[in-house]
Amino acid sequence: MSSRPNRGRCALKYLILIGILAGLLGWGGQGLYVYLRNPSPAELTCDAYLTQRPDAEWLALAGCQLRLTDAIYEHDLGSASRPNRLFIPVHASDAEPGAKTGLVVETRDPGLLAAYQEVLALDRRQDLSDAEAEAYVLEHAATLFPRRDVQGLIRFGLELEDEDRREIAGLADELTPDFVILEEGARPQPWLSLGAFAAGLVVLGLALRKVLRAVRGPTPALATPDGGGLGEVQSDGPPKPLGPG
Repeated sequence: MSSRPNRGRCALKYLILIGILAGLLGWGGQGLYVYLRNPSPAELTCDAYLTQRPDAEWLALAGCQLRLTDAIYEHDLGSASRPNRLFIPVHASDAEPGAKTGLVVETRDPGLLAAYQEVLALDRRQDLSDAEAEAYVLEHAATLFPRRDVQGLIRFGLELEDEDRREIAGLADELTPDFVILEEGARPQPWLSLGAFAAGLVVLGLALRKVLRAVRGPTPALATPDGGGLGEVQSDGPPKPLGPG
């Protein structure tokens, strides 16, 4: 019989093991790195951050100007009219209309989601005139362009999905090429990260032990010169002394 199926299953097991190791060590290591670099959030105004970014991932930004009309949303399958996550461009307080920005806030805030759902419903109206749309924007300016404080983590490494970034970059013309995504409400989780990293080390140790055993091969059985194992040695009498006497 061919051993290819067994080899295939063995290779699959190793791939799964590598994936688990990469996830535990990578995610846990990144979490510890973020916590050690950011024991507390860097506090500054949104205008100051957009002028010069600090070397920090955990941020508490004050006075952020959000533009809900330019947001990009994510929805569950089959529920296109019910957003569950928003990516909202954040601008400086004195930014001109059409100006580019390098900051996007990712949020699941219920109030912002409800306000954006109304925007979607308004946008789908076929009978809406330009004058009515302008009147709605003026009437709800405080909701559509809220000024608020935002705290969270800059997404990078394993926390940043390339697909999200590509879609946002392709849909939002007002973003600079080096824009970053701030996940609102996220914060370092040192104990969870430490647990994941420790679990990864344990799995790595067990895997290395198994590999070393496979390389060394089975342990040979000890035997006497006549070929019998130790369990087969028999004595014809009491043991003889080693010295004279």
